[in-house]
Amino acid sequence: MRTMILIAVLLMMWSGCDSNTKAATPEDCGNALDDDRDGLLDCMDPDCADFAGCATLNNVNNTNNQTFSIVPLPGIRLGINKGHRNTTWNDQQTADLAVRAGVNSSRISLPMSHLETWGYEIEVQDIAYYRDHGIDRHLVAFLTKPTVECSTAPAGTADWELAYHMPAGLYEPIWLSEGVVNPANCWARYVFDAVTVYKDVIDIWEIWNEPDWVADWHDTLTWWDEPPTAGQLPRFNGNIFNYIRLLRVSAEVIRHIAPDALVATGGLGYPSFVDALLRYTDNPADGSATEAYPHRGGHWFDVHSIHYYPIFGGGNSDTGVEGFLAHLQDHVNVLSANGSGPRTFIVTESGAPHLVVDDNPGGPEYARNYLLKVIAKARAEGVSGIDWFLLTDTAPPSELSSPFDYMGLFLDTADLSSPDDAVMTETGIAHATLSLLASNAESFAPLDGEVTGSGIDGVVMRFSDRMGYILWAVADSGEDGATTAVVTGTRPLNAYAWNYSADGDAMFPLDAGDSIPLTSSPVILVEQ
Repeated sequence: MRTMILIAVLLMMWSGCDSNTKAATPEDCGNALDDDRDGLLDCMDPDCADFAGCATLNNVNNTNNQTFSIVPLPGIRLGINKGHRNTTWNDQQTADLAVRAGVNSSRISLPMSHLETWGYEIEVQDIAYYRDHGIDRHLVAFLTKPTVECSTAPAGTADWELAYHMPAGLYEPIWLSEGVVNPANCWARYVFDAVTVYKDVIDIWEIWNEPDWVADWHDTLTWWDEPPTAGQLPRFNGNIFNYIRLLRVSAEVIRHIAPDALVATGGLGYPSFVDALLRYTDNPADGSATEAYPHRGGHWFDVHSIHYYPIFGGGNSDTGVEGFLAHLQDHVNVLSANGSGPRTFIVTESGAPHLVVDDNPGGPEYARNYLLKVIAKARAEGVSGIDWFLLTDTAPPSELSSPFDYMGLFLDTADLSSPDDAVMTETGIAHATLSLLASNAESFAPLDGEVTGSGIDGVVMRFSDRMGYILWAVADSGEDGATTAVVTGTRPLNAYAWNYSADGDAMFPLDAGDSIPLTSSPVILVEQ
């Protein structure tokens, strides 16, 4: 900064030597231009030191000049999107299924329309039940679906479509006075009431669901230079400035009530949307920084939530994981290039079908292998966890209607009388095995010389008193990879197959230095 100030002073001295030079225009601190021609624009110019938009708050300021890093939460989130397939079962019965599959966290929906209809404390007992039964690790609640009265949706819009229309009144003042939310800003009031009730049990507040979903992906190519428009965002029906406003209203209220809580983006997919989010403010005119709209979008969230489905990339489970890692890196690159500061990453939706539907990849081996691989690799890259989509299938196997119907940890439960009758899929068994053996690991890391052999992929786990590994053979196609590996450590190991949680005999001991047969199905190794 001293160097930059010195340069500015020298430039001013130089310009002052020319009596014919016209006086420069005063610096406008929010227009991304060097108005006073001193070589320093906006917040880099000392003239902007007192501009509100250049103040550093919550580790992110308006110049997006903070060093990016991924900050993982402790442990690993093995989350779930529960859904509610069997309408005769209550949420606690559904949670029992999740516990059977080794779930330790959840993405909990708290729609405004639901809380306004049934009262804001309607989910208190259920969430307490989740936590008492082990679903308690960094719980996420996503805020969505305004009531009719608080929606911008046209009259006559179907109830389910209210989740696709931004709230009304977002630009009403957020506060009437210190700590007193403005009821005219109905979204602010909803967030205030919800967070007041659930602040002690919810750690992460996710704002909306997939606001950047598009009908035509070509639209996303323009977002690197132009702001996403309302017409391009059919699951939000507002523009990027409006979504930043939604984040701002939510964050101001959440941070006031629960200073330690984390605010998350709403399951984003497109890096170009993230770039726009970091370029603009909530100024409804043009997204520029002003006294009234001082901060760009990065100021208003702490956690970057993304979604990813491997079926869109084709190939086998290894291809799916490669696609996920590339998707993650694309988001990391945008956050890093924009100097967005430290962020926590979560994946609040990912899943793979255990049945083949049309030309999409699928099958029991594909689904269970993808689950084990992507959770392990994501955590090794710093992602705090994945909320699997979905707890149960949403159609019987005979229909083969959509690959999204067959991503469950359990087969379809719609016609069952009791949760005890639910049948776990191979995906669910693999998830339960991973939870049983790896949920207490203190850290995950990419392989770095701990294992020798060719055609191997996997991660290293560190427990408090031992090491562990999740390893598999990489296959060019299909799920029929095969190779051998040797762990370089000096302690004997226990090797566990993907189905160990259902079959206690699916394990075998290994002496230090033993050759380990690997296939496309990951094996979990833990030092004895």
